[in-house]
Amino acid sequence: MSDDRIKPPFEGQQFTSHQQWVNKASSWLTCHPQYNNTEHGEVKGWRGHHFTAMCFDSLGRRVTNGGDFRRAEDEGTFPVWWIWPDQICELVRRAHSITPEFPEDIAAHHAVEGYAPVERVQAERPNKLTTGEAA
Repeated sequence: MSDDRIKPPFEGQQFTSHQQWVNKASSWLTCHPQYNNTEHGEVKGWRGHHFTAMCFDSLGRRVTNGGDFRRAEDEGTFPVWWIWPDQICELVRRAHSITPEFPEDIAAHHAVEGYAPVERVQAERPNKLTTGEAA
C-alpha cells in the first residue's frame, strides 16, 4: 500500500479503529453545535439546513456506513477522520497556501478518474458563461 495516506486534518477528529467508531460515533459525530441531520426520521417538510460530518479513510475514500468502516478495518485504512461543513473552507485555504513548483503536478496529483479539469471541460463544452454568448 502507498505511503500517500491522508492524515486527519483536524486534531481530535478521527476514529483509530472500527471498535472506536462503534463506541463513539453516535456522540462524536453529533456534537457540533450546528449538527442537523435532515435525511432521517418520520418528519416531512423543511427541517432546516442539513449539517453533518463527512468521514474519509486514510486513502481519501468516503466512509458513510458500517460496511465502509468495516472495509477500512479490513484494509488497514484507519484512521478514519471527519470534517464538518464549516471546516471545508479552512482546508481549501490550506491547499491554496501550498505553491507547487509546477501547477500541472498538482492537477495530476489530484486527478480523479471520470473528472476533468474545469479548463478542459470549458474548452470541450463551451456554454454562454464561458463564451459570453446569449442562450
